[in-house]
Amino acid sequence: MDSSTPFGQPADQKDKPENQDTGSTEKIPPLTLITPCIFNPIDEDMVRRFSEDPPDRIERLGRILESIDYQQEGVRENLIYMFDREKQRLVLDAVDQESADPRNQGLGVEESEFDQVIQNMEAPPVPGKDYTVKPEDIPPHQLVPPHPAMSARERVAHELLAVVESGTAQLTGYRGHITGVKQKYLDFLEREQRTVEQF
Repeated sequence: MDSSTPFGQPADQKDKPENQDTGSTEKIPPLTLITPCIFNPIDEDMVRRFSEDPPDRIERLGRILESIDYQQEGVRENLIYMFDREKQRLVLDAVDQESADPRNQGLGVEESEFDQVIQNMEAPPVPGKDYTVKPEDIPPHQLVPPHPAMSARERVAHELLAVVESGTAQLTGYRGHITGVKQKYLDFLEREQRTVEQF
């Protein structure tokens, strides 16, 4: 267990992109389910700790809260890993499409626009103008369905935005769910502590 992260993935492979620098030609399958993300390996320390009977209800509730924190972090890492894997799949597929047909590359910025882009980047700020963008001022992003005329790069950019939005929604939703579960046991613990203090 020493060579692994807390959630079972070898530390030397955790951040290594799949299908890159490995010589493997196996394609990454599309992400269709995130249900497996709720399952986390339990390390030896957790097994040892929870195999011992707690001396009282306060200790039992404390261990439950500890397990909730452990589960929350594990699910979060699993979700991030799966969405990052989907990102890699989309990019690799786009690379394959470009290699198969150069027309899929798209033109990007036209050469005639280079100077204008550079000038805009180098332009000094307008005196007195506040360039701060507040989060509440950013309108929700509306994904436009891809169309056949999109190049591979345009399509993958569109699909990556969808992955980011979906991943953010899933992470936010799970955080809200697990926060509610944790709060319930915190309330139980507080009630139990008050009961003990009365005696």
